[in-house]
Amino acid sequence: MNISVGYFHSSLRLLEAAKSGGYIYKPQSNYDEKFYLCALNDILNLSIKCNWIKIIVRDQFELSERGLEILAKSTYEERMQEQLRDFVLAHRPTWCRALYTGRHEFCRYAPTNVVECFKIANLLVPDPDSAIVQWWDELSSIFRNINDTELLETGRCGERLTVEYEKKRTGTKPTWQSIESNFSGYDVLSVVSSDNRTPLQIEVKSTSQQISTAKIIITKNEWLHAETALAFKFYLWSLTNCKMLAILDIDEIAPHIPENKGIGKWSLVEIPMKVFDKCFASQSELLSHLPGSSLSNILF
Repeated sequence: MNISVGYFHSSLRLLEAAKSGGYIYKPQSNYDEKFYLCALNDILNLSIKCNWIKIIVRDQFELSERGLEILAKSTYEERMQEQLRDFVLAHRPTWCRALYTGRHEFCRYAPTNVVECFKIANLLVPDPDSAIVQWWDELSSIFRNINDTELLETGRCGERLTVEYEKKRTGTKPTWQSIESNFSGYDVLSVVSSDNRTPLQIEVKSTSQQISTAKIIITKNEWLHAETALAFKFYLWSLTNCKMLAILDIDEIAPHIPENKGIGKWSLVEIPMKVFDKCFASQSELLSHLPGSSLSNILF
């Protein structure tokens, strides 16, 4: 939903009208529509979705307990803060993912109309008081957890595809190591080939973004394992509509790994995935080189 200050202002008018007049009805005249800054149907839908009003019967609504809580706030800005919280939690717009990056970064990412709402609600004032800080912290923690969950799901998808691919490639089901431990330094344990049973450690990096914008993160622990393993590969998955995979040796990653200097020690490095864009092939292309492979047998 494309929100604006007008939407929140109109919804507050709606709640105040409901509190003073009881039931809310669909507009009966042009005057009813002009009372609001946005189409009343849109305001009704917003207020229902955010649980500020509730349906009694068809085309008849009344104020909810949450609506009463919002109107109980002493200032317009505090009411709008509550509305923004409810809107974010109810609609989960794409820009809400930037909430935990900090106020400055959020303003760079969010649409102009959204930033304006946050300004009117006093959520972007310099030297914010404890209540404003708490508002940001609460929303940030929620969406940090959501983001972490989505990243985990994306990672698991790439690992699952790797397990299935390796099973097809080698004829042997590999070990999904990251399910057992997060401290192994690799995600999947396979073998070099059907004829070479040397253990092959595989670190999987997955993204749901386009290769041109995605980044991979390699930790010091992962790199130490890569350097000391008998055989090690990095599998980079781009999980867009056309799933793409790049299979990389450590020599291809090494030029992008930092060095410890002085008393400083690196712990992780972030590498743009587009650096390896020429190494990617579609899943169907890779499978076509495996004997007896079928796309229908690979998990999507």
